[in-house]
Amino acid sequence: MEDVSSPPPGGDVRRGSLILIIGWTECALAMLFLYGRLYTRIRVNHSMGLDDWAMIIAFVSRGWS
Repeated sequence: MEDVSSPPPGGDVRRGSLILIIGWTECALAMLFLYGRLYTRIRVNHSMGLDDWAMIIAFVSRGWS
């Protein structure tokens, strides 16, 4: 049985900052795509559907969780 208190073979690697960078990058990309979609829906189609409102609600509520 392996000792669970020993460090991993490569040493103790901290990846917290990398995880934060990836998370913020994904959030920025999602916001960019949402704004692009809303821009085209409003400027080109001159209307927003229920799916657009659902995406806005999902994006905002995801930030609170």
